[in-house]
Amino acid sequence: MDRRLITIFSFLSAINVAFMGAFAQTHQVSGAVIAKGIPVAYASIVLSQDSLITKTKFSDEEGCFLIEEVAPGKYLLKVSAVGYQALEMAVEISGATDVGILQLQEDSALLDEVVVTAARKLLDRQADRFVMDVSAGSFQTSSLLEIFMAAPFMQVKGDDIAINGKRNILVLLDNVPVPGATLKQVLNTMNGNEIDKIEFITIPGARYDASVDAVIHIHTKRALAQGITGSVNGTYSQGDQARGNMGLNLTYRKDRWTLNGRYGFNRSNLVTTIHNNREFTLPSGNLAIGGPNSEFYDTRLHNASISVGFNINEFHQLTVTGHIVKDDTPNGRMASNLGFSSAIGHAADSSLMAEINTENSNSFENYSFNYVGKLDSSGTQTELIVIYTPVGSSRYRVVSRQDIFLPDGILESTFPSIRNENRSTGHIVVLQSDWQLPFDNQWRLEAGVRFNSSRNDADINQSEYRDGTWLPMSDYTFTNRFREDIVAGYVAAQKRWAGTQVRVGIRVENTDMGVEGVYDRRFFDFFPNAGIQQEIIGNRVISFNYRRSIARPGFGQMTPFRTYLNAYELFEGNPNLRPSYSQTFTINGDVSKNVFLELAYLQYRDRTMQLPRQEGLVSVWTPLSMDGSEWSANLSYLYKIASWWDANSYIRGFRYAYEGPLNNDYVDESGYSYNVGLTSTVRFPAGFTLDATYNYYAPSGYAGWYDFSSNFARLAIRKNMLGKRGQLVLAFNDIFKGQRYRSELQAGNLYVYNVNYNDTQRVSLGFVFNFGKSTVKMAERKKLGNEDIINRAN
Repeated sequence: MDRRLITIFSFLSAINVAFMGAFAQTHQVSGAVIAKGIPVAYASIVLSQDSLITKTKFSDEEGCFLIEEVAPGKYLLKVSAVGYQALEMAVEISGATDVGILQLQEDSALLDEVVVTAARKLLDRQADRFVMDVSAGSFQTSSLLEIFMAAPFMQVKGDDIAINGKRNILVLLDNVPVPGATLKQVLNTMNGNEIDKIEFITIPGARYDASVDAVIHIHTKRALAQGITGSVNGTYSQGDQARGNMGLNLTYRKDRWTLNGRYGFNRSNLVTTIHNNREFTLPSGNLAIGGPNSEFYDTRLHNASISVGFNINEFHQLTVTGHIVKDDTPNGRMASNLGFSSAIGHAADSSLMAEINTENSNSFENYSFNYVGKLDSSGTQTELIVIYTPVGSSRYRVVSRQDIFLPDGILESTFPSIRNENRSTGHIVVLQSDWQLPFDNQWRLEAGVRFNSSRNDADINQSEYRDGTWLPMSDYTFTNRFREDIVAGYVAAQKRWAGTQVRVGIRVENTDMGVEGVYDRRFFDFFPNAGIQQEIIGNRVISFNYRRSIARPGFGQMTPFRTYLNAYELFEGNPNLRPSYSQTFTINGDVSKNVFLELAYLQYRDRTMQLPRQEGLVSVWTPLSMDGSEWSANLSYLYKIASWWDANSYIRGFRYAYEGPLNNDYVDESGYSYNVGLTSTVRFPAGFTLDATYNYYAPSGYAGWYDFSSNFARLAIRKNMLGKRGQLVLAFNDIFKGQRYRSELQAGNLYVYNVNYNDTQRVSLGFVFNFGKSTVKMAERKKLGNEDIINRAN
């Protein structure tokens, strides 16, 4: 790490306190919400100005709320809560403002002698994001991956996720980045009961890395009560194979201290069935190689974290978090039966029978320090994040058998056994400082700096078994010493007028990356972004947004070495890959109260795709670059069929185009596609809730590949019990087995057709129990700046 960079970072982080404190001109609004003398927890508090929402907040378990960073002016304050009439009042902010005790009146309706009140919406659409209220659905025992499958705007293939086609996704867990290497484990071990809400940010601002196309921000539940609270959960699911997980979540709060610990365990018998078919032309005629491949993995995932938070005072908080993920697959087995024929689907004249044994172990640790400082009561804020992530991986793969048989079962020939050992270690260091500076004339300034350093050492050793001994294969044995350093800074300004809000920002990034003795790359780029939000007729809002971003190729993709897959398939890196740049333009807004429309245009250059070429009988898979574009329109419709029945419809249509060299050909193709999503939540008496989801994805093309249609259907029943502390969930996932992915590719003289299925049609039964105090008085020594209101409310 360059000492000059550390010096610059430390200097900027230190001077921001003095710089920002000199200009702060915003204030805070506090109050308490009660009904019949009892505090109302989790009431929604909304501040709006000129019909535009400026701030939102929820009351705590004592009914108290504190809204910060409020610019001076006249506002409308609206308070609402389930089962109560909404309360509105005008407030004028010229300094720290206490609105006092706000009394709500009950508002309920009877249905078959059961009280039915307003319910929280599962999905909400905002100008730059989707927001999922996980507690409003039946996802308490579902994994994050299953939750993503049910979201209509998400595309999930195995462990790969995308939002409206955007694949470069940053995942934040309580504002701390989740390393990409641990994402699979977090998605499979974290369940819905731990999550308060998920924000799917489709238009990231300048604060986020330029390599990020979308952000998934997961907000976990944190108890507000003093003492010990927590939950336990367990789920069993059955498809072709069994899976199970269990978890424990504990929070202890005392005075200014908060201690939170989580542990999740998942054991899965993972079965993947792949039909890989390739047909190509040789001087001697056509040849097709294809057949079923089955993979079985007995996987154990451990996911543990502990965090300690300390409120120094009402303006300064420290949080230290340790997160450990362990992923072991001690006994993986793969078997394939590849037939050789003159065309796909014809009778085979010979077959390759292969057996492969694997043993994988991955460990990841993530340690973070987070400081948030509200430098004065007006809301000027600074944040410092330090993250250290050591990673380790060990992969062992033995092709123990490769025999070719004739149709009558006679052994024709055999290939030697192949052993591949891949061990790697590395670490990631992130230093980030962000500042927020509001002014009294509706201006807001944000700025920040970030330094990211990655190191990874990988040793790949491959050998073949001949004459009773393992002999090294020099063409497939190599060592990688990878480095990547990124220095970034950004500044963004926001200005609000009566019905208009303008936001402009720019991010600067300098990247230095390479593999020792192989390549060195340096990029220095500017990434602007801008947005305009305008109020139009009927209090509707329309927004225009622009963003430029980058996708850097992975170091493994750029190393020119070859990796042995089987006797007829290899992987080869491409050191000539270039960064991919893209520009996104969007316009969106409210068509009506419940209808949201977005139009978007995406243009990208040098996007990396894994594509094959044929060398004799061997298919060599190589990352190549293509250019392309996409026009899209998506419509969200949230509606209430009855007071006890909510529904959401989503449709997205798009036109795609891509072009670029593919082996000796030049590909230039385009087409149209769409996807549709329907979700419905029905609340019955006696604590029953029924959720139904159906998502359909029409055929589409992407950089040479053509994907056939797929779908996902889910039906879940949730029962509240034990005084609503427990939830029992019965779920049916992928009811129509629509997550069987099919794709095809024509690459010169090679045609590829794949079918992939990951055992997603499943029935699961899960239970969650929450324990601890749900509402208690705050300890007398806990100082949050609103003690006077608490005393008067009680």
